[in-house]
Amino acid sequence: MEQHQWERLCQWISDAGAAGMEPASCAVKPGLFDMGGESIRGLAATKDLQPKDVLMSVPIYCTIVAEEIAQPFDGASWGASLAAKVFQEQARGEESPFYAYLQTLPPSATTTVLAQPHELAEVQYEPMAARIQDLTLRFQHDFDQCPPFALEGASWVDFVNVLATIYSRTFRINGRRYLIPAVDQLNHTVGEHQAEWRLDEAEGVINVVATAPVPSGGQLFASYGHRSNDDFLLFYGFVPAKNPADDVEVFNTVDAAVEWAVDRFAPDDPTAARAAAAAAAAVVQSRMEAEERETEAAEGMAFEVVAGQRPSEMALRVLRSGEVDGRLMAALEALHSAGGGVHPLEAIVHRCAEVLSEFPTTAEDDVGILQEANAELSDLAKLLIRYRIGKKVVLMTVIELCNQELASWQEDRGAE
Repeated sequence: MEQHQWERLCQWISDAGAAGMEPASCAVKPGLFDMGGESIRGLAATKDLQPKDVLMSVPIYCTIVAEEIAQPFDGASWGASLAAKVFQEQARGEESPFYAYLQTLPPSATTTVLAQPHELAEVQYEPMAARIQDLTLRFQHDFDQCPPFALEGASWVDFVNVLATIYSRTFRINGRRYLIPAVDQLNHTVGEHQAEWRLDEAEGVINVVATAPVPSGGQLFASYGHRSNDDFLLFYGFVPAKNPADDVEVFNTVDAAVEWAVDRFAPDDPTAARAAAAAAAAVVQSRMEAEERETEAAEGMAFEVVAGQRPSEMALRVLRSGEVDGRLMAALEALHSAGGGVHPLEAIVHRCAEVLSEFPTTAEDDVGILQEANAELSDLAKLLIRYRIGKKVVLMTVIELCNQELASWQEDRGAE
């Protein structure tokens, strides 16, 4: 986005009644920032900022709400509806009330949906390969069902780029999905963020408020939520470095985990151990589902960036932070108590090592591939290699942390 496009956007928002959005006085401005060796566009502070300072204010009138626009076909997804709306408004040119906003949207998006087979081969992680296929089929269904006039004759590639852009920029507020001008320019961080968005229903605006001091010229980051690199790659087109929430699937079901452990560690009574492990995991499953319902019902918790999956619906995973799925730990602890013969953390180490060994290359190999990369390796292929490095680092980190905890446990036992 160019400076003149930003100024036009701010003026449009200001003319709609937003305070503090005049181009000359707005607290933020676009800029280029070095992030991991890449120049990434983001938002910078135009002055020293303090917590609670209002950085941007966008009237709801200036947003595009999926639930308030016509569906391009019966049963259309919210994404298809927003994509059709964007194409239709773009066709109106400067006559569109959203012209200033539409000019800030990128002409293309980084998306696995347009990846070539040789690029997809770089993923090396079957759960992600399956999700990429599912997302591609979803995009294809939406495109096939949309009548050409609804998309203003857009091609498949044009449609994918717009829909991928929409996925990366949509916010959910109280169950409704919004495209929010200006606010969607904030980049994500896995560390401390300096900005968050808040809905002021009384004033009919969405405010972006500083949550930490930011010096003039400093980049402002928001948080898109606690989610794995799978979601970031699929829905946002980038892979955060050192993401503590990145995860790896170690079992696709509790039953698979229990059968693996029973077969591997041979409890004295396999039938009883199997039943105990399944029951323990079911207790955790019920608790997870209850907590999710409470979270959704809690005041203010419905406002989040769209994407992701409920933890209770996911396969059993380990996280880079060292966290292990509670259902898996409960099952392994019950199995151990039933005579499974191995500490639960030791079982986790065994399983992570198995999954790690199934990758055709090591993380060290992958780093070398990136260092030697030439023009034949596309930007998307490089992104997918960085993604798979992250998966291997998750497993290696969990192995290291579990071994440390096991050593501490054994030391404590020896001191007794």
